[in-house]
Amino acid sequence: MNFYLEKWRGTPVYILHKTLVVMKLIIVILTFGLCQVYASGFAQKITLKEKNASLELIINKIRKQSGYDFIGDAQLIKKVNGLNLP
Repeated sequence: MNFYLEKWRGTPVYILHKTLVVMKLIIVILTFGLCQVYASGFAQKITLKEKNASLELIINKIRKQSGYDFIGDAQLIKKVNGLNLP
C-alpha cells in the first residue's frame, strides 16, 4: 500500500505522522525551556572585587553572600595570600 494513500479513521497517515512529530518537538522544547527557568531560579550572584586578599577573607565573603559553609584545612587556608579577583 502507498504510505500517502493509507488512512486511519478518515485522516491520511502522513498528516498524523507530521502532527505527532510536531507535538514531540514542542514537548522537547518546552521541557528544555522549563529546565532552564528552573535552573536560573536557583542561581546565585556573588560579587567579589579584591586585590592582594587572603583566601580566608575571600571564603568568608563568599560564605556571607551565599549562605554556604566550607570545609578545609584552616592552616593551609591561612597560608594563602595575595589573591586578586577582578
